[in-house]
Amino acid sequence: MTWSLESGRKAFLGTHRGMPDRSFWYYLLKSQGKNEELASEKLQDVLTWVPNLSNCPELDGEISRLLKDKELPKTWSDFLGSIFVGRTLETEVNADSKQRRGQAWVGISFQYTSAIPAYIAAYDRWTAAFQRRQTTQNDDPAPIMDAFAGIAISRSSWADKDTFAGTHPTLSTGPRGRNAEYYDEVVLAAEMFIIGHEYGHHLLGHTSKRAKSFRLTEHLRDELKKLGLYRLVFLRSASQTTEPVAVKNPTPLRPQNPLVLQKEELLADILGLELVGISRGSAKAIAVQRAVIGAVCALLAEADIKHHWFLGEGDTHPSTIDRIAVLLRLTKNLFHRDGEIAANSMLDRLVSQLAAFSTACLQASLHGKEPTIYPAPTWNQCVRAMETSSVALATTRANVAAVKMKGMSWEVDNGQ
Repeated sequence: MTWSLESGRKAFLGTHRGMPDRSFWYYLLKSQGKNEELASEKLQDVLTWVPNLSNCPELDGEISRLLKDKELPKTWSDFLGSIFVGRTLETEVNADSKQRRGQAWVGISFQYTSAIPAYIAAYDRWTAAFQRRQTTQNDDPAPIMDAFAGIAISRSSWADKDTFAGTHPTLSTGPRGRNAEYYDEVVLAAEMFIIGHEYGHHLLGHTSKRAKSFRLTEHLRDELKKLGLYRLVFLRSASQTTEPVAVKNPTPLRPQNPLVLQKEELLADILGLELVGISRGSAKAIAVQRAVIGAVCALLAEADIKHHWFLGEGDTHPSTIDRIAVLLRLTKNLFHRDGEIAANSMLDRLVSQLAAFSTACLQASLHGKEPTIYPAPTWNQCVRAMETSSVALATTRANVAAVKMKGMSWEVDNGQ
């Protein structure tokens, strides 16, 4: 049985307080009692916009461009065009994909969308601080923590379930002339990575037998072998997680072994990055740069907010450190097949910077939660991460034994 976009649209809107003739922004303002904005003539085009591929005009346009792009195989385009994508007013940082008889949809919470800009802004601020440090050779670590100050401030805009205020106004500008337009584009890339990840589950046949004919798992297995990434994804072992336990509410298509589910999540990440890296009318190098920054910042936001840096008992998702490691290593290999990017060292620099930034974000987050075990991030730690293009975790020497090490793609510095 094939999926119907119309059926998926009706199912999603029926589940998430929507109507076929109203956009997400109408319901957002309505939920807050913003009657003046609802009556504004300037907003009527947006508020009365009719959902098609999505309940949000911005996402609808981006998905439409993706489906029409010549880089996307026609079979994928036809398949993905039957899946509705929507924003939700759920009060949790998450995204998911659903399918049942004749319908499929992907949902992304507005809280997730609203939280991500703080991490993208932190990346810009951290990068600017790192460049100053390289010039001055001043190892004062204070600017590292300062770069993440906006994350705490931003919570007042997105964490309150009764507010849904969106992006904090202080995050609309940044160093090197960054403005709201730039941040909006990178946030959209982050959202498209999240959506692409959920698309990936559908394409890989994790939610329906419809996609089994694509044989994408086999294709990715061969590609990852060529790129030297096969072990990272397909040869996960019990040493990287806890013993397999039963997964709550498993579906017939989703196995119960957490190791298998973690592999599926990594494969969905890989497809998500490939999908968001499709140019959609932009210069390829720019599209890929935004894709990788957006993807990494989306993962950092989820890990920091949910405090899910490492694996817990029965986790169905890999550690965030492993997920970022896979994306960064994939970026250095996969996109270099494109001639426009292969001739440009930009991508290698970007991967190194994002590895160092991820290190700083991880360390700052853990330090905030458990300062007696995890020291504050340092520039030397960031430099090591940049030189190796891998995430480096630091623990205090006295408490290193207290840290339950379950990752596989990152380095540990215990101060010795």
